[in-house]
Amino acid sequence: RTWQCHDICTKNGVRLWINDYWKAAIKVGCFGVHIGQEDLGRCAAEGGLDAMKEKNMALGISTHSYAELSAAFGIRPSYISLGPVFGTKSKDVAFDPQGLVTVRKWRELIGPDIPLVAIGGINDAERTREVRDAGADMVALIGGVKKDDTKAAVRDLAAAMLMRE
Repeated sequence: RTWQCHDICTKNGVRLWINDYWKAAIKVGCFGVHIGQEDLGRCAAEGGLDAMKEKNMALGISTHSYAELSAAFGIRPSYISLGPVFGTKSKDVAFDPQGLVTVRKWRELIGPDIPLVAIGGINDAERTREVRDAGADMVALIGGVKKDDTKAAVRDLAAAMLMRE
């Protein structure tokens, strides 16, 4: 299935990111991989991080604590994600909501060279603006686009990320 997705994305000029399935992503040469902390150690031990570097693939890493942020720093990923920022119903998570204070702290600790992605409970343009103003460069979301008018939702979310007041 990964090859099929890769082919569709390539034909349409879309960058394919694979979440968690780093071996398949490396095999087909996807644009990038997002890895959670539970897979990071195994990926490193089995040569996955080196293989991604050799193929010039992008890498995103999830963080939920200072220890996980420290591990991500050691790898120098393409981006670091933090979540859940707010409570979420899209996925069962073992972490309490981090809140905007933690987004601000992550932005301070990460510095300007590594993009920060906020994830979790970002379900409308207002929350998108809040995490942007707290320092997130990007948002990853599900509920924010699961609306009756998906195109309008995407337009509003994009505008929220782009407009500075």
